[in-house]
Amino acid sequence: MKTMAVGELKTHFSEVLDEVKHGHPIAIGYGKRKTKVAVIVPYEQYKRDAKRHLIAEEDRATYLADNHTETPTETMVANEYVSLDPGTMLGKPTIRGTRLTVELILRKLAEGATAQELVEAHPQLSAEAIHAAIRYAADTLAHEEQAFATA
Repeated sequence: MKTMAVGELKTHFSEVLDEVKHGHPIAIGYGKRKTKVAVIVPYEQYKRDAKRHLIAEEDRATYLADNHTETPTETMVANEYVSLDPGTMLGKPTIRGTRLTVELILRKLAEGATAQELVEAHPQLSAEAIHAAIRYAADTLAHEEQAFATA
């Protein structure tokens, strides 16, 4: 993959777009060391690479890149209690059969609520579902990669 400095990109923008249009991604380098900070890719490649599928295993969920053009529309199961449905809460992970998001549960716990208080406030919840939400969040974070830009 070709790498260009920001200045080169500005000077040769039309040529860069032509190369990208023909299927050649271009990395953008920044700073004295030309640290790669971005990549310009053909739109079709971006659409293809941006899609992810949730693969449900016995006790964990894993995201994998999709090389197909169709988007899954069925509910995806992350574990026994957590599911993702494009038609529920904008596709955020929720406790199955509810509109309670994993995010809401984690935020309430972070604010000091106990599992018992959450169950009392939301009778459709159980302690097991709360633990499954925490497991789901931990599994999701375990598969994230962090990128840091240096100044």
